[in-house]
Amino acid sequence: MDAVTQLANTARVALGPRAGDRTQSMEEIRAVVAASAPLVALTTGQTIGEAEIEAATRDLEALFVVAQGPSIRLQNGQQVPPPWYVAEKRRPGDWLKRYLQKLAEDGWAPRALEVLKDSTSEVMELIDDPHRPGPWDWRGLVVGNVQSGKTAHYAGLINRAADAGYRVIIVLAGMHNVLRRQTQLRLDQDFLGFDTVGVSGSGGRRPIGVGMLPGPVLLVDSLTTSQLNGDFNRNVARNANFAPGERP
Repeated sequence: MDAVTQLANTARVALGPRAGDRTQSMEEIRAVVAASAPLVALTTGQTIGEAEIEAATRDLEALFVVAQGPSIRLQNGQQVPPPWYVAEKRRPGDWLKRYLQKLAEDGWAPRALEVLKDSTSEVMELIDDPHRPGPWDWRGLVVGNVQSGKTAHYAGLINRAADAGYRVIIVLAGMHNVLRRQTQLRLDQDFLGFDTVGVSGSGGRRPIGVGMLPGPVLLVDSLTTSQLNGDFNRNVARNANFAPGERP
């Protein structure tokens, strides 16, 4: 194992107990790495200099999510739904709890999970109560940088929507089959909880992702699969036994 990896691993253990409380700053991470350097040098016989300390600090920066600011919202104050997403409704339900547990087991930092919870709840409150009678139509746009977690965000929003009572959720995943399949694979893991290819093949549901976690069994149907040609189409519509009621 090279010196940088050994140093990063040692510092990570030292940071671990403190990482659950808040996001670590760059200065805190570097201080722990620098303090770990003499121990690593002594136990491995490797030379640890400023270059190795800086490299190990950069490695740990991504792991502990050094900087993740709050979401920013722009809205027309005269055009918003009546207040509905408050109190108990705003708390994570079974769907979102399961998703957040999966992200935590995937290594997401606690601060990143809190930011995701807050940002998805802010979007959800602008969509409106699915149980409100009468017609209504609200539209918005969520924007993020490349590799900033947009798919993770709308997967979280979909799980929130299921908790809130939405039963028909449509994802427009792009023009190309490859991109659509990538999105389907993520949603199989993060929302559906089963391998959709297995559904079109043997008819069974092989649990994956959130479906592997302990807890209540959450049933959901999908009219698409992660096969390359598994998109929704007229033939699927004709043959689907689709009657959304108690489950999405």
